[in-house]
Amino acid sequence: MLTFLLTWNASRGELNWARGIERKYKSKGHVRFKWACGNTKSIVEGDRVFFLRQRLEPRGIIGIGTVERAPYFDTHWDESRHDQALYVDALWHHFSEIPVIARSRLDHAPYSVVHWKTQKSGISVPENIADELEEEYFGWVKEPDFNLPEELPSSSTVVEGIKKRVTVNTYERNQRARALCIQHYGSSCQICKFNSADIYGSQLAGIIHVHHLVPVASIVESYEINPVTDLIPVCPNCHAVLHQSDPPYPVEKVKQMLKKRGSA
Repeated sequence: MLTFLLTWNASRGELNWARGIERKYKSKGHVRFKWACGNTKSIVEGDRVFFLRQRLEPRGIIGIGTVERAPYFDTHWDESRHDQALYVDALWHHFSEIPVIARSRLDHAPYSVVHWKTQKSGISVPENIADELEEEYFGWVKEPDFNLPEELPSSSTVVEGIKKRVTVNTYERNQRARALCIQHYGSSCQICKFNSADIYGSQLAGIIHVHHLVPVASIVESYEINPVTDLIPVCPNCHAVLHQSDPPYPVEKVKQMLKKRGSA
């Protein structure tokens, strides 16, 4: 996995576009859109992308995502031009109109080695810098403030990775893994079918926990996470029930509990 920077000239008066994208993100927990990638054709599916707001304050990193479609040509975004531009499709795991990491922060270590002043999309970001940037980014955009049953004490953590093996010495809810899990299953509980939007309205859509089928506390050395086979969306109630046993009840066991109650 490589990492690339996509840039947005916010001075073009597209703030309503960005606000609309942010609303879509908040309603689903992820959002998709394509973006021009300059002349860079080396981007491939699965690469990481950061979205940088430029030219209009506040400037800085406003999004992080994963490429879903390698570069392709389409109608140029500048309507005054008659040629084509090169685009990538991306799944954005977080998006905010207002920067999460300010542009001024990027001028300091460890990020200062990257040429952030560019107005051009498609420049590469070294893996070590990108990893630190992602960690800091998600450190600022934490999930709703509730404790999940499988969380370890704050003094010890486990880093989850997508399609890569990592050393398990820290625990951090990985927003990309969560987003990919919900993308696959949807935001309804996979045990009782609870959906927050159905009960509370669309403004509260997407309230869902993500349960680790492999308990985090049982991981000793390394863990290669698969967001589809290792994670599952469950409502807070079902999540709490799963963890009334140690190790947690199997998902099918809790489904059987519900089935018995329904037939009583």
